[in-house]
Amino acid sequence: PANVWELVFNPAYTNKLKSCGIAFLDSPTEVIPPALHFLGKNAYSNDPADHQAAAAMLAKVRPDIRMFSSTTIDDLAGGRACVALTWAGDINIARQRAIDNKNGHDILALLPSTGGLIFFDTLAIPQDAKHPNNAHAFINYFLRPEVSASLTNELRYATANKASLAHVAPEIAQDKAVFPDAANLQKMVAPASFSNEARASMANAFTAFKRGP
Repeated sequence: PANVWELVFNPAYTNKLKSCGIAFLDSPTEVIPPALHFLGKNAYSNDPADHQAAAAMLAKVRPDIRMFSSTTIDDLAGGRACVALTWAGDINIARQRAIDNKNGHDILALLPSTGGLIFFDTLAIPQDAKHPNNAHAFINYFLRPEVSASLTNELRYATANKASLAHVAPEIAQDKAVFPDAANLQKMVAPASFSNEARASMANAFTAFKRGP
């Protein structure tokens, strides 16, 4: 479909794909927000009514979902799932694993036409850290261009260290699923915070979805 979110959220597609396996991340905060985005709502809504709307939509595809997993890398690479709602980096790791294993599975991370959800990994030092100087030393090491690039080359997750781009393998640097171009970046939904009440509401909605009818 023009909007690839439909592969996991539209029963017209999930019903056709269930025979080869659909996998979802086993996490309310990774499933409810994109479901809300697909519905045209605020992906990071704190409104329980929105969470229930997402759960109602998800209930329609629940019979077609094969598995819920904390990581879908092996499920995709091994062929137990042909479609997954998961992190783009994990899809790219699965792709490389399938290539290395020469098992014939051709895996591709797809960017939705309406935009995806973007996230940021963060390095932080707790206020009561016993050895903050060691933490600063590690962060300084990690931010060396060649070190940051090595992580991207190994894990297929984008580096935020601009100086490291010159050390990223060309095929990875040019992969829009790793480094979205300007047009796709403009459509990405930046993260926002949830209240504790909203997290509980999403957890309830997700549990009902996962449990099924």
